[in-house]
Amino acid sequence: MLRLLAIHNGYEVDSLEVCVILRDWQSSQALRDQNYPPIPVLRLPVPVWPIEDTRRYLEERVRLHQEAAYGDTLPECSMEERWEKPTAYAVMKPSRKTAVRVFYNQQEAEELAAKTDGAYVQVRPGEAIRCARYCAVAKFCDQYQRELAARRSVVTELEEAQAA
Repeated sequence: MLRLLAIHNGYEVDSLEVCVILRDWQSSQALRDQNYPPIPVLRLPVPVWPIEDTRRYLEERVRLHQEAAYGDTLPECSMEERWEKPTAYAVMKPSRKTAVRVFYNQQEAEELAAKTDGAYVQVRPGEAIRCARYCAVAKFCDQYQRELAARRSVVTELEEAQAA
């Protein structure tokens, strides 16, 4: 988008990059792990879209914002836009702190737990990370509020099942 604005104002833009500040960077980790970034700031290249693709994207985003401003509901976000982490099913044993294995399919987890002496399935509810931690309008968002209600329902069911 900034490239489109720069071109509109007479500037030529051949490449793009973003400067990333790693807020949880640790110098001790950088000393221990050769794959860990050596400094808490990175410059990462950004793909350059064709101008027509950028214009189409801009027009679509403006349309969505206008609909949200004058409509009754906000547009739905994709899983990718929400940084969604799926629900996981961990096969656990009382003698272990870590899972025997983690599945993203409940049936597979239950099958392994049935075959493993003393094992049980621990449900690890998924989460839309961006919505939960970074979105300024999450408290007004129908999509996120539905997700929270569904998650509360699942947690209540699990608690009732464990109590029985």
